[in-house]
Formats: sequence, C-alpha cells, structure tokens
Amino acid sequence: MAFPFLLKQTARARRASPMIRRGVREGVSSRQLMGILQKAGLGIRRQTLLDIMRLMEGEAAIGPVLSALGINRMPNPLRLPPALTKIRRAFSFTVRVRGSVETTGEPIERFVTVTTDTLLTRGEIEALADEAIEGERGHYDIVVSNLLLVGGVRAGAPGLL
Repeated sequence: MAFPFLLKQTARARRASPMIRRGVREGVSSRQLMGILQKAGLGIRRQTLLDIMRLMEGEAAIGPVLSALGINRMPNPLRLPPALTKIRRAFSFTVRVRGSVETTGEPIERFVTVTTDTLLTRGEIEALADEAIEGERGHYDIVVSNLLLVGGVRAGAPGLL
C-alpha cells in the first residue's frame, strides 16, 4: 500500500502543511515561506519544504485542467496528483460554489469536497456538490448561482488504495 506523503513527514511538517499550501496558492517563494514558518515556530528542513511545495504545485496545476473539462467528460485518473494526506475514497474533488447568502443576499464563495470510489463526470461531481449544499441548507445558508470543479486528487499510486 502506498502511504500518503505527509504521513511520512515529521509532526512539525504536517502542522506546517496548511501554511505551505496557502503560500503555494499565493505564489510565495520557498525562501519567503521558510522565513514565515520559522517565525511561526514551524521551521522544517529546506528539502522537506521544497518536496511539499512541489507536490502542492502539482495539486494546484490540475485545477485549470479540471475546470476546462467538458461537463460530460471524466478526468483522467492518471493525471490526478496523489493525495498528500490520507483520503478514505479513491478520489477527492473540490468544487467551488458561488452564490449569495440566503438571508442578506451578499455574494459568497464556498468550497465543497466530493469524495467517491468511482470516477464520475464533471457534471456528476458538481451535481453531488449541489446536493450536499441542498441537504445541509441550515449549515451552508447559500443560494447557489455557480458550481465549478476546481481540484482533484487520487488516493495513493494507481491501482493502490
């Protein structure tokens, strides 16, 4: 069985991973990110930081590919990056939900995670996210205007879960 990358890392590296993910998303350099982590008391080896950043950049790069996918097309599972953390299903997809707050009408953006053991089309993934929002109406309090598949990962190496 293939172990997720972050499970092999130190506890400090695992705690630093959300900050690293945000830094990658915002385009922060590794040198700047190293300084930020040290100030937060989460200093890690430079090579570990670079490894985590490289894998997270792979996750970020698949987003535009999935967003441009036809509504009735399935993503290529071999192009999906492996998950950095343990996931319970074979695939995990992130759907961006835009709409307005039901009570005030102000614009809002949320992200919904859809996990599945079978590969689905982009339309099916977005429909599951919409169902999740409708099923948890009290929790989300959002009137949906737009759904878009923006990310996805697979569990472990191909053929291994």
